[in-house]
Amino acid sequence: TEASVMAPVRADDWEIVVEDVSEARALKGGDSFYGAKEGMKIILIKLKITNLGKKVESASDIWDFTLVTNLNKSYNSVYPISLELILTPTEEVRAQATEYRGLETSASIAPGTYIEGSILFQIPVNEYPETLYFKVGVIGPTQVRVKLS
Repeated sequence: TEASVMAPVRADDWEIVVEDVSEARALKGGDSFYGAKEGMKIILIKLKITNLGKKVESASDIWDFTLVTNLNKSYNSVYPISLELILTPTEEVRAQATEYRGLETSASIAPGTYIEGSILFQIPVNEYPETLYFKVGVIGPTQVRVKLS
């Protein structure tokens, strides 16, 4: 299954849309600030996941997020905890930090409703995100490929 940014992917009872791809040097999550490690940058991919089925489903059906860059390297998604915690953010960091709302992949989603949030990747500054891969379904999963550029 293949799609591009803003094009819905339909797999099983799910509709998944990559709404946005952005780059950040720093993130704000709650009261904490996080930065990319030296020579790295943070890529945020915002997703909207809708349950088109007739029963409550878990978003954990959507998993194994992998980002491929222009240099044909693969990166797995990360959590803010694996970034650098900025204990005393400067005014500049505070001003530039991107607000982070994580994708609650353990959330239960009622029929006809959706969740939204971002998944994170940390990649070298000289690389650019090209393709996002993920799986839908646990038994005999559907592989989804989303062109980001």
